[in-house]
Amino acid sequence: MRSLVIALVLLLLITSQPVAGLAGLVPIPPNTLAPTDPDGDGKYEDLNANGRKDFADVVLFFNQMTWIAANEPLAAFDFNGNNRIDFADVVALFNDLSATPTPTPTTGGTFISQTVTPSQQEQVVWGGGVNVTIPGGALNETALVRVQSVASPPSPPAGTSNLTVYDITVGSQVRFDPALAIEIPFSPSVVPPGSSADDVIRGVRWDETAGTWRDVPCAVDETRGVAVLESDHLCVEGYTVRLQPPRP
Repeated sequence: MRSLVIALVLLLLITSQPVAGLAGLVPIPPNTLAPTDPDGDGKYEDLNANGRKDFADVVLFFNQMTWIAANEPLAAFDFNGNNRIDFADVVALFNDLSATPTPTPTTGGTFISQTVTPSQQEQVVWGGGVNVTIPGGALNETALVRVQSVASPPSPPAGTSNLTVYDITVGSQVRFDPALAIEIPFSPSVVPPGSSADDVIRGVRWDETAGTWRDVPCAVDETRGVAVLESDHLCVEGYTVRLQPPRP
């Protein structure tokens, strides 16, 4: 796969076509939009209303189970059909998520489309909030650098929040020496209170063969508000934000 997908987790809402809401549905704290039913089965798996069901919904359900039982329609969240809201519903939602096939990433809007030529000088291409730095001597031939959004990314790694993804290609070149540097901005709002960005932001890449995310090195510049990844080959990679910081 000759593309580089740069992923970051931000507390953003992904635009989607909403499903008609069930009477009595209200936003689940701390969210501001009511849950949705992405597959139209009458169960509202998208608890955080980001347009899809993912692990963040399982975490939200677990944390707000008592609140949901007291404030939401039973039918919307009784995933195991036992006529009450309990931990078994959290497990049922998790199992339903696990059974959902992982989508193949598809590209969306283009943020950058710029031609660069081989040079011994460092070259920086930017757009859509993403900076791509090509070190001197890394480019083999004249190439079109493209940065695109990804309309259907894989679900975020377990224990992380929503995923915003970029697809970056540099012509047909696959390997780079020296490595490319990719900068992606992040908002301070994604960092849990009492934690530092360096504690919770981790680099990841998508292992297409195994269908899972793998950790990769990632440097965090909190002063500039960017995560910096180095990539010597084109693959699916980026960063994600842990819902809970690692223990000391």
